[in-house]
Amino acid sequence: MTANHIADRRNLTKLASHVDAILTDMTEKIAEKISSLNNEIKDIDTLSPTNEAEERAKALSATQTQLEGTEQQLLQVKKDAGWGGLLAPVQTWRTYKDVRRAKGEHARATEKFESPEERAKRTSRVSEHNQNVVRERDRLPGLEQDLGESERESTDLTNFRQQVAEAITAARADGWIAPNFPEKFQAMAQHLEADKLAEATGCLSELKFQCTPSTQTYESWCQEATQILEKAYEDYRGFTPAGAYTEIAGRSIALAHPTLRDHSLKLLKKSTHTADQWQMLTAILTDPRSLRTDVLWAVYWSMFQCSQWLAKALAQAEVNEDLFTGKVTAELDRWLSAWGPSVSSSSDILPYARTWGPSKLPGRARKRGLAPT
Repeated sequence: MTANHIADRRNLTKLASHVDAILTDMTEKIAEKISSLNNEIKDIDTLSPTNEAEERAKALSATQTQLEGTEQQLLQVKKDAGWGGLLAPVQTWRTYKDVRRAKGEHARATEKFESPEERAKRTSRVSEHNQNVVRERDRLPGLEQDLGESERESTDLTNFRQQVAEAITAARADGWIAPNFPEKFQAMAQHLEADKLAEATGCLSELKFQCTPSTQTYESWCQEATQILEKAYEDYRGFTPAGAYTEIAGRSIALAHPTLRDHSLKLLKKSTHTADQWQMLTAILTDPRSLRTDVLWAVYWSMFQCSQWLAKALAQAEVNEDLFTGKVTAELDRWLSAWGPSVSSSSDILPYARTWGPSKLPGRARKRGLAPT
């Protein structure tokens, strides 16, 4: 990977974090808007018009309650004392005074309530309140429509965040991305900045990427390839004796050098003999993570198993032209369709070495989650 590629990838990683921050901000804002609209609607639902009778009841409520309380207390004193309170004259008299005082306060409050000045203020207040109730209720349809649109927008945003999560992960250098991924991802980010979710969703559908499989998945694939290699060692045909042909093996090893990651290449070069490197290379390639483009793991082991089949076929059958044409081609296509990308012919495999993406991986390689990283 060149310095420019590294810089581009770092910029894309920053952009991915920026997109994540934008989406978080959008989510918080829409949640606040929905909460505000719900509160407004709830407040309006509690509003009701008022009238003279209700205003009188509210204005005189305190003195009326006090008067009723003292009257009830007087009745209780008379009942407890007996003979209409004659047996407890002092307590009866005090309670009676409380009733008179409460009646006076209630009368004064009533007089004030019914005064022309208070009546004018009250009439104006009732009219203003009732007009406000009408205005607020007239707003309800618009608020409810805004609420519905906001809830749909929130749902769309939630769905978008779920769909874009893997793209953000891939953009953060944890997966394979197509050559035009940064351009499309940038366009998506610009639409999000402009609060254009529909346009951003359109850009999202154009992103071609694939996230790196989990460590556990890689380990299971490594074990699968290791079992194939162990089986090949049990049968001294094909791969095992091929290492003795140093010129052919050496050239094959040299062809593999550019496909290996740095740590894998260093490990391979620790062996100085071609035969040792031949065996070391295949052992290294049991792990998809040893390759710069990990989808080549599926292609390699497809070819490996096909070559083992061919070695066995050559040992058991009379060699003829059909074996090297129709049968080999059919067998190669069988292994590639089972392990590698689904292509129309084995000869079509090479053009995809640097261009295939998820859309080119509908077969077993797609199911394995393999793609160039």
